[in-house]
Amino acid sequence: MIIQKLVVFLVTHSPVSRSLATLRRPGAHLTRAHLTRAHLTRAHLTRAHLTRARLDGAVLDGAVLAGADLTGVRWPVRVQVPDGWMVDSDSGWLKRAGQLSEVMTHYL
Repeated sequence: MIIQKLVVFLVTHSPVSRSLATLRRPGAHLTRAHLTRAHLTRAHLTRAHLTRARLDGAVLDGAVLAGADLTGVRWPVRVQVPDGWMVDSDSGWLKRAGQLSEVMTHYL
């Protein structure tokens, strides 16, 4: 929770830039973090908990997200989705590849 608040503060209050390029937080808990338009270039977020985080508009060039939980993340347009994940066509959120949408689950 403290890391999430720090990241949100840095992103929204940085007078110089919104860059978090040096962020190295394996296993960080960033659930529901609002990181819209954040510069996460080369950020190390291995095994981070990013469930329902807002990354739309974020710069993710070279970001390391191996093993991160990206369930329900708002993903930036025109940024390749990490291996093993896909954008749900109904909600626009990320979900694990092969997982059915909530709409399909309702009808099965």
